[in-house]
Amino acid sequence: MRDLLALILIDWRTLIRGWLLCFALSFPFMFLPTIVANGWLLTPLFRRIPQATLYAGLFALAIIIAAVAQNYQSLAARKRIFDQPAFERLSFYGRLDGLGSMSNHIETFLVGKISKYFFRINIIDPGAAVLEIKIVPFIDLSADPDLMKQIEQGSNFPGELFFGQVIGLTQSELQSETILFDRLKEWDKILTEHGALPINVDVGEL
Repeated sequence: MRDLLALILIDWRTLIRGWLLCFALSFPFMFLPTIVANGWLLTPLFRRIPQATLYAGLFALAIIIAAVAQNYQSLAARKRIFDQPAFERLSFYGRLDGLGSMSNHIETFLVGKISKYFFRINIIDPGAAVLEIKIVPFIDLSADPDLMKQIEQGSNFPGELFFGQVIGLTQSELQSETILFDRLKEWDKILTEHGALPINVDVGEL
């Protein structure tokens, strides 16, 4: 419950904007019963305003509660996964993505440094039997446009500034303290050998 309240307090402005948007979109539909029964007569429509306001407000509130509950369940599931030995060995920083957005879900991801390079780690679907882990190294590909072509073998997450890899881990593999650490060390070695330019992250802001 404490974590749920913290989530609401962190993103309360977005929740208010979402409630107002849901209210505005649903409010006109609350007049449909009156229009069907009486047509477009103004007197019945004006009498309907208090009820329409109440129903639209409750409907918008229900949508916001459902969205908060869904985000909370997703964050709780990701936290349980990040508490597994495979992630704890990394000692990465946890951060939230999607705050302030009414169209994207809030997600937890990890950011940390292995030797020379920073990496971002995210879980695509925390409810899957085999977890898909997205690993993105923070490197500047604009300095060498051909770099990605040279080292993208085995990678299935290309991008303009960043690229990475998606790997699958079973529940038993999550109990290994070295499986992700060794994979990131391998990435660090490959990037170093190819002279990839690291993008620095201010650790003080993590």
